[in-house]
Amino acid sequence: MRILHWYPNFLGGGATANAVLALARAQARLGFKVSIVTAEALKTPLYGSMQERLSADVELIRWTPFWTLKKGVFVLRGLPLQARRTLIDWRPDIVHIHGEFNADNLRVPALFQCPLVLSPHGSFAPEVFTKSRQGLKKTYFKIATRLLYRHVKAFHALCPMEASHINQLLPGVRAYRVPEGPNFRPEQSLPLETGSPPRKTVSFLFIGRLDIFTKGLDVLLEAFAEARRSLTELPPISLTLVGPDWQGGMQHLRRQAQALGIAEHVFFTGSLPPDEVKTTLAKADIYIQLSRHEVFSLSVAEALLSRKPAILSKNVGAVSWPELASLPHVRVVDFAAEETALAMADFACRLVALRSAAERYQAKVSDFLSWDRAAHLHVKAYRTLCSSC
Repeated sequence: MRILHWYPNFLGGGATANAVLALARAQARLGFKVSIVTAEALKTPLYGSMQERLSADVELIRWTPFWTLKKGVFVLRGLPLQARRTLIDWRPDIVHIHGEFNADNLRVPALFQCPLVLSPHGSFAPEVFTKSRQGLKKTYFKIATRLLYRHVKAFHALCPMEASHINQLLPGVRAYRVPEGPNFRPEQSLPLETGSPPRKTVSFLFIGRLDIFTKGLDVLLEAFAEARRSLTELPPISLTLVGPDWQGGMQHLRRQAQALGIAEHVFFTGSLPPDEVKTTLAKADIYIQLSRHEVFSLSVAEALLSRKPAILSKNVGAVSWPELASLPHVRVVDFAAEETALAMADFACRLVALRSAAERYQAKVSDFLSWDRAAHLHVKAYRTLCSSC
């Protein structure tokens, strides 16, 4: 089987690019011919060069646009004739499109005759249509419904939550569900610290871009401040936020931390190389993420695979999987500072027991969040689509 992953923003980096690369690698390990299609990056990659992370078993087909039209986040790039011929001559058995509100996706049905799969990667969440550029997004969706979605044989949902988003927007379409894995393979994760004396501070960690609205970082700081106030005679806690600045988010969060009186206990690392992110995660005690909307999160997957107790808002799609929400070291909370603060205080006090639970369920988590498992499930879906054509 020849699998073509279409993600024109791949070289721009980010969570979706990392997920595309990890899936492509896993499918290549299964023995399939796999390529990723991308345009040249419009800006510096968000989390470092994607080119450097490629391996020999995944081909990269890239084109240099001879013109670019840009309206806000909407981009349409000219596809040179030679690049068009290269894509057609590649003759894929399946084309897997990633991400949406990307005008470059609209040309895919005209390029290929094989079945198309589309992974929205969170683009169909209701909040996406209301938080910014509502008119442009609604217009794009109407155009894409006619030019793209009616040609898509199946939509891929990262979780049950996203499957419901897809069915709400496009009733009756075929959708299948497969979770993502981490940025690192499980055997590369650092070992759990054992035998070391208890530390004086219980450390909470968030990993991701400092997008205050989407990631709910304003509420996270409020919850952390409240948790610290309630733990005056119990273990003190700290909070570290790992990730690049996003539209001035870091400066805003620093001011908020100062106003809440927690500035000395909140740490910002900025963007870190993958190995340093992994090391920082290994040293942390508890992972926390309070997104306002997030159909999945590679950081959540990495935290669970690193045997970290986790506090996650119910808006994080990963916990719409019962396999993850039911874990004894995972707490699902409403998107509210008060409830989150109570969970943080509870987890800080029960850290030893939670670590033990995370260790017991490690094998289950590793199997569920395996990229090799995800690759098998996708290929199974591809074959069903191909056999029905």
